[in-house]
Amino acid sequence: MRMANKQSKVDSLKEPISKLVAKNDILRRENTEIKSENIKLKTENAKLKQALKEHESRFMKLEQNDKDTASENAKLKATSRNILSRYISIYNT
Repeated sequence: MRMANKQSKVDSLKEPISKLVAKNDILRRENTEIKSENIKLKTENAKLKQALKEHESRFMKLEQNDKDTASENAKLKATSRNILSRYISIYNT
């Protein structure tokens, strides 16, 4: 009778174990999909970081160019005023 009782317990555990194995398989597949998506996102993140660095570099160059242009414009305005002033003084004499 004891052997039949043990077999009955074993038989009663087969279904829950089978369900757990199936659930484990599902979780492993989901984990693999999540890892794959994580790799894709990390790759995309790296590309975006590189693009950001490139844009920041370009922006800094444009800012410097803007400063250089403003400085050049100021020099040209001063030169223009100087020429105009000389012209007026020559014209008035």
